[in-house]
Amino acid sequence: MKLKSFFYPLIALVIGAVGAVLHHVQLQTIVDEATGLAQRWATISIVLAGVCVLGALLALILALSCSHRSAPPVWHRSLAAKTVLPLLLSIVGFAGMLYAAWFCWRWGLGASGAGTLDKLLAVFAALAGLGWLLLSISSLRKKHSGLEALSALLVVLFLCLWLVLSYKAHSSDPTKIKYIYDLLGLCAATVGSYYLAGFAFGRSRPRGTVFFCLLAITLCAVAVPIDAVLPVQIFAGFTLLYLFVNVLLLLRNLGTELPEEEAEAEPEPEAEPADPFPLPNLGEPEDLTDGLLQDMPETDEAPPALDDILNEYRDADK
Repeated sequence: MKLKSFFYPLIALVIGAVGAVLHHVQLQTIVDEATGLAQRWATISIVLAGVCVLGALLALILALSCSHRSAPPVWHRSLAAKTVLPLLLSIVGFAGMLYAAWFCWRWGLGASGAGTLDKLLAVFAALAGLGWLLLSISSLRKKHSGLEALSALLVVLFLCLWLVLSYKAHSSDPTKIKYIYDLLGLCAATVGSYYLAGFAFGRSRPRGTVFFCLLAITLCAVAVPIDAVLPVQIFAGFTLLYLFVNVLLLLRNLGTELPEEEAEAEPEPEAEPADPFPLPNLGEPEDLTDGLLQDMPETDEAPPALDDILNEYRDADK
């Protein structure tokens, strides 16, 4: 399973790369330059949709194959790293997000310059890069730092804000084929990061996490922004890298259990409180019949009923 866990996200990435080539050719061939509208039911559009469906089915099959394997509901165990490579990748991602945040803060994502929302996105981008760095440190140390929940939440908030701004920028474009895969990729990435954050909040959902992360890798790779501004390209690369590395770590650690020192100890039964006024032990009761009952012969006859005894006394009185 250790070897297969590497091929799962790799296959999703390869399918996404094939879809990215088809998507680039699609935008170059089916869009009419005069009207700006796309041709309906073009062959390359159908093939690209089939590739995306194939990626979704593969993600579903791989997720179902992992349904019988559990994962500890803690980040530093479920996504534990055995090498320093994930930490190095998170450092690169953090540096890239800082540069993209600075670029977005000064010039924004559009031709109109940096607005309030662009600056807000820049702040969340820098925080998302820092969040992944803190998560990688926790994964490498395999110790709970107390910052996993906040760090994972920062990545989710960044993707949510980026999704809203991306839809706002393309909502007036009548040619949906230009941005539909961008929005689908961001939706899948947001849900995938949300499922990943569940491990930091003590709620592990391995099957849903694997499915949405692999689906997001495919769709985000299909929608690689080749002609977009530099911050968007860095944001897309950071999202792909974050999902790829963490779903790979999750697949490698599925089925592991918590160590004994971190496993929840079963509560010991509470001892009954001591009686403040204990009764003295009087020992065995004395035989007041002086042993007469011991000498009585045993019999199988049933004892007389109470009504019979009362009737005998009535007859005697008469």
